[in-house]
Amino acid sequence: MVDPPPYSTKYLKLYGIPPTLIREVILTHCHADHDAGTFQKILEEHRVTLVTTPVILESFLRKYSAISGLPSQFLRRLFEFRPATIGEPVPMNGGTISFFYSLHSIPCVGFEAHYNGKSMVYSGDTLNHRPSIRKLYDKGLISRARRDRLFDFPWHHDVILHECGVPPIHTPAETLRQLDEKVKKNLYVVHVASKSLKPEWGLKVAAVGTDNTIVISNIPN
Repeated sequence: MVDPPPYSTKYLKLYGIPPTLIREVILTHCHADHDAGTFQKILEEHRVTLVTTPVILESFLRKYSAISGLPSQFLRRLFEFRPATIGEPVPMNGGTISFFYSLHSIPCVGFEAHYNGKSMVYSGDTLNHRPSIRKLYDKGLISRARRDRLFDFPWHHDVILHECGVPPIHTPAETLRQLDEKVKKNLYVVHVASKSLKPEWGLKVAAVGTDNTIVISNIPN
C-alpha cells in the first residue's frame, strides 16, 4: 500500500481483501493525510515493512513519538524498515520501484514502478510547474541538477498517477491540461475532486474503490 488512509484495514475487509496480504507500506511524506494510516498500520497485529527514505522515516518517528508519547526507539521496533534509495531500483514483489524526490513543503517522494514489461509512475505531492521551478533555480534555492530533474517528469509510462491541487505546494491544473493528448490518455489525476476539473480539460480523476482498480497488464501497448 502507498500512504494508506486511516482505518485501511476496515476498508480492505469490506472489499474482501485480507489485510495480512499487505506486507509492505510505502510512505511518501509526513503530512497527516498521508502518514496517519501508516502509523495505524504499524500498530496492528501483523508486522509490516515500511519503505521510505531515512530522512522521511526520521520525521515520521519524531512526529508520532510526540503525538503518542511513545519513545521513537519503541516505535521503530514495531516494523521492518526498507530504505528507499533515490534513483536506485528497489526489487519488490517481482518488479522494481525507483524513487525520486518531488517538490513539496517537506521531504516527499514519488516513484516509478516496473513489472512484466509494463510501468507506472506516481508523482507524490509535488509542485510540477515550470515557471515556479525556474524561479526557485534563479533565486539559487535549488541546484541545476535538481531543477532539471523536476523539469524532466517521466510522462512516458503506461499509467500516470499525478497529483493536482493549489500551488505553491501542489501542481496547478494548467500543467496537466496542457499535456499532449497521448499523455492524458494514460493520466489519472489524484489529490483533487472531479468538480475542480473542467470537462474540456480532458483530465480524469482516479476513481476510488476496488471496482475502479486499474489493471496495468490489461492496457495495450
